[in-house]
Amino acid sequence: MIFVDTGAWFALAVREDPDHRRAAAYLEGLHGPLVTSDLVAVETMNLLRFRKRGAPGLEIADRVGADLWEGRAAKLVRAGREDILRAREIFREFADKQWSFTDCTSFAIMQRLSLGSAFAFDRNFDQFPGIHRVPR
Repeated sequence: MIFVDTGAWFALAVREDPDHRRAAAYLEGLHGPLVTSDLVAVETMNLLRFRKRGAPGLEIADRVGADLWEGRAAKLVRAGREDILRAREIFREFADKQWSFTDCTSFAIMQRLSLGSAFAFDRNFDQFPGIHRVPR
């Protein structure tokens, strides 16, 4: 299983994104299940809505959100209490990093699920021990 971050979902959804071709090519060659989190789904919908202003952004956000929330794009994992507590520990432990709390929650979920690979363009995933970011 590979964890999918917001930036990858955004790149897949937005053809004008500089990472779109790399994301699409990587996904096409991927053989294995994808997993993402409810917090990543929320962040993705917000990013699509507000970076793609107006009706197109709302439509794309709604379509991608439906695929995420209904489990068509990936297995959706909900952040539980233990994930949030672990994310808070990560947030404090790595205070020198510029990681969002959503990133920290993703790291906590990845630890819980023993996932070592993240489909992400966010270089924060390079900084967390035990995670390999793809594609390179």
